[in-house]
Amino acid sequence: MATIRYDSPWCRCCYLALGIILSTVGGEKYYVYESSEWIPNSDFSLFYAIASDNKKDLKPSDYIATYGAQLIVTAEEPYGEVRKIISSKDIAARKHGIVEQEVHYELFPSTIDPDLLYFNYFMTGIDYPTSCGKVDCKTGEFELFDGAIIGMLSYGEYDGCYLRVNFGGPTNGVNIYRQSLVGKSTDPLDTYDFSQFGGSNEKFLYDEDAAAALIEMFESAEEDDDEYYY
Repeated sequence: MATIRYDSPWCRCCYLALGIILSTVGGEKYYVYESSEWIPNSDFSLFYAIASDNKKDLKPSDYIATYGAQLIVTAEEPYGEVRKIISSKDIAARKHGIVEQEVHYELFPSTIDPDLLYFNYFMTGIDYPTSCGKVDCKTGEFELFDGAIIGMLSYGEYDGCYLRVNFGGPTNGVNIYRQSLVGKSTDPLDTYDFSQFGGSNEKFLYDEDAAAALIEMFESAEEDDDEYYY
């Protein structure tokens, strides 16, 4: 039986969004983007998608509309009853102090906790993640970080970890972090600076093949193997 991989930024789940979600928790209506895909959590008990709270946002456009807040929503099954997990308004209030609604997301379900979701988010007009974070899908509590997530690790020495590129600072490079509950984050287990080998740490954010190869490399890494090249 084939294994469905959904732990990289470019996963393509087989479920397609219909656009309008009619059944919602609390009577609110959310509108899933037609370009969004339902991504499953680690035990397939929940599915995640990107939505808006305004139907006008679904109108085809070359840019993200500004009518409503951009949302991450969840449902027990695609097209079932949905509820909001987190919105751009929540993030803006925490990080920027203003309501910045023109964002979109990249989703990374935790491989070890079905209620934990990691994400990158992008501001309008910027083609790389502005920041990243994680959210508890039961409580809505979330935590934000500088940098951008590359993907989750499911095998090998770093099983249960994830890869994140930090922009500047003492931990610049591709960092390996242990997946952890919101509010329980720790320092990176290891940091690998591929720029010293002629590569670019940021390259993995733009090149799908490079990111997939990087994830495979770390998942197949043996203990005490500290020679990583790109």
